[in-house]
Amino acid sequence: MDDKKRFLQDELSKEIRVDGIELTLIANLTGEDKWQLSVVNNYGVFTKWTDCFPTAQQAINRALSAIVEEGIEEFMGYEDFGYLYD
Repeated sequence: MDDKKRFLQDELSKEIRVDGIELTLIANLTGEDKWQLSVVNNYGVFTKWTDCFPTAQQAINRALSAIVEEGIEEFMGYEDFGYLYD
């Protein structure tokens, strides 16, 4: 039970859908008490931030801001993953 509680405290995720495109925003706690951000598209392709954030919510908020600023299409890159669509 303690392992499950620890896991829940080490990750925060949020699923969003914009214009029919689904993304999962994931903040993972690093060993340095900072949060690393990843965005996963519906094909399983990850976009990872190299910067870390002081809190999980700040990481998630940064992803939401990036989606608004850059457009959700920026997170649908799959040029190297064409085999996923065949």
